[in-house]
Amino acid sequence: CVETFKSNGKDKCRWYELDGDQLCDTGIDMYPYGNGETSCSSEPPLKKDCEDYETCNNCLENGCFMHGRGLGCDEYEIADGPPSYTNPIDDPDKTINDVCEEMQEEELDHHFICSRITDCNECVETFKSNGKDKCRWYKFDDDDGFGFHAFCDTG
Repeated sequence: CVETFKSNGKDKCRWYELDGDQLCDTGIDMYPYGNGETSCSSEPPLKKDCEDYETCNNCLENGCFMHGRGLGCDEYEIADGPPSYTNPIDDPDKTINDVCEEMQEEELDHHFICSRITDCNECVETFKSNGKDKCRWYKFDDDDGFGFHAFCDTG
């Protein structure tokens, strides 16, 4: 099972065991079976907390969410904040490496292109590193007592 490649030719299947049930499947975090095993040893691997994974690949391979803007790996998605990245188990044309490359590109666009722009017109006319998508201008009135906010970001 764990040596069998999925149809994308890059990711391998995972082995699941729960209460005597055993199955081989392609997904991650198959409730109630958990994340699945990537090797078949007699000793079960130690489960790390999501926060312990330092790389995007390790984070996503273990069913966690990777957050942009340096927030790292966590077991929960951030609803209203920086981009969150997950394992692309529902997209057979995309791999974990693809998702992590997208995250890296978005981070570079944020830090080195969009967030440095302070003018609306310049922002909405500036292309991101892929050459086809543009930065976006955000403005809102905040209820926190600090007043009006406006900024350029990757969208």
